[in-house]
Amino acid sequence: MNKILTVFKYELKSTLKSKTFIVSTLIFVAIILAGSLMFRFGFSDMGQGFQEQFSEYIPSQTGESHLEHIGVVTEDSDYDTKTLKDIFKNYRITEYSSEEEMKKSISNHEVDAGLSFKNENNIKVIYDKAPTFGVGIDRYSETLKEYLVDQKLQERGITLQEINEIEYNVKINTEVESLRGDTSIATGIGTFLSMMIYIMILMNGQIASMNVAREKNDRTMELLITSTDSRNLIHGKVLASFVQSIVTLLAVVVAVIVGLIINKDSIDTLLETLSKLNFTLDPIVILIFLAFFIVGYILYLYIYAALGATVSNTEEINTALGPIMIIVVLVYLATVFALSLPDPDNIVLKILSFIPFSSMFVIHTRYAITDMTLMEVGISFGILLVTTLILSAISVRIYRSASLNYGNRDKLSNKIRKKFKRK
Repeated sequence: MNKILTVFKYELKSTLKSKTFIVSTLIFVAIILAGSLMFRFGFSDMGQGFQEQFSEYIPSQTGESHLEHIGVVTEDSDYDTKTLKDIFKNYRITEYSSEEEMKKSISNHEVDAGLSFKNENNIKVIYDKAPTFGVGIDRYSETLKEYLVDQKLQERGITLQEINEIEYNVKINTEVESLRGDTSIATGIGTFLSMMIYIMILMNGQIASMNVAREKNDRTMELLITSTDSRNLIHGKVLASFVQSIVTLLAVVVAVIVGLIINKDSIDTLLETLSKLNFTLDPIVILIFLAFFIVGYILYLYIYAALGATVSNTEEINTALGPIMIIVVLVYLATVFALSLPDPDNIVLKILSFIPFSSMFVIHTRYAITDMTLMEVGISFGILLVTTLILSAISVRIYRSASLNYGNRDKLSNKIRKKFKRK
């Protein structure tokens, strides 16, 4: 145990002093703080710029549209200029004899848009350049629809205004009670935590494998393996990588807190809104997340360390990490898919919660939004823990074997088969 701690202290000290760790951590912190400052000082400007960009498509507070001048072509429809002016009373209308004539006026910016009526229910909207994201395109058809509905109602002795007054006066008060609180918020938080785990595995797992590969590349592994047991080395390295990841995470958390302080006014409004929602967080969910995160994250670190030991030089590290990176990406995508399904306790989520490579991504969310029992959580955690112990033992054997192999990169499957075949 003392030797593991010695290796752990040495590896952690070296990692925390490395330029890679310092620069990557500072980049994360800088991005968060820069985003906070942009939100604090640039949000109003960005909002104003957005409003100016789309102002011509956005109705004013008086109900009048900024897009005032439109051209119309009635052709064989029953509409005449007087009727169209009554329908589109907030617009300045110019009538054309053909679409080609109207298109020329649109191209020359004499009118802002053109409406071509084929019959009572078909309308063609023509722009010189269509609005970005389709903003405002349906405004003309909605105006025409409202007019036609009003005509149909008047034929039956009813006016649209009367219907609007009835709808306005009829109000339904709905009270929603959820025994588990607002599951949508819990799902959102769970998805965010899964994303954080995903990023940490990809980033810090590669660092752990690179450290092992670098030792083999410069042949320091030969000296290390003679000074202490390979078991102590691999356990100490994994433990140091885990603590280094926590340090990075704490730095990011501090940056987030600073960002929240910078945007205190906006955050107070958000918290006030959230306080009105039926949202509760069971403390057991937090304990489940921490337990699965710690063991599951260590599981991946052992895998990355073992893969780093299978290469002969650092140039081969990306090839060696290919399989595990594919697994991590697929697990994360499956998690996002499962959490997006309408049934919160779907079969995909159930399966993922018992697979050791994916349970850390979904177990806390599933427990929060479904009727998952603590017994199921315990079974899943047991599977994860046993798998971690098995893979840690395999990693030790692979690391020990790697200290004697400096030729071509040996396949991981070959190393496992050699270590566990009967002598």
